Amino acid sequence: MQVPSEVTDVSRRHAEVSPLRDNAYELLDLDSSNGTFVNGVRVTRHVLHPGDVITLGSATKLTFGVPARKPKPTFTLGMVLAGVGIVGAFLLAIIGVLGTLQRAQSPAEWIALIASSVFLNPIVWIFVAVFCAGAFIARKGPYGTD
Repeated sequence: MQVPSEVTDVSRRHAEVSPLRDNAYELLDLDSSNGTFVNGVRVTRHVLHPGDVITLGSATKLTFGVPARKPKPTFTLGMVLAGVGIVGAFLLAIIGVLGTLQRAQSPAEWIALIASSVFLNPIVWIFVAVFCAGAFIARKGPYGTD
């Protein structure tokens, strides 16, 4: 923000606006001589709301506003893919384990059957890949950006 040079009651570093969480902003007076006011009240620090009138010195007035942001969708493609992947892999693993309980004669055979029916099952790995792709998309966005 540039203040015209004919304005004499505003300091070179008078105040600053800093972003907070959840689309909120804070106004901070930087120890100015003539003060910073919000809606007519002198402040040193103030959380701004749309429509607040900021006065620097005695006459320089600014109205605070924040551009509207589009809300993020509740469920994204990445979240759905991750959910399908983890549920599919989990269900196939459970089915594989339950199927081996009836055939196994010893603990060693049970472990070998679980390993072959769960970890060596290509369909389980397809679901794991779907989960990983979904988690990546959910984290990075559909075009690789946050």
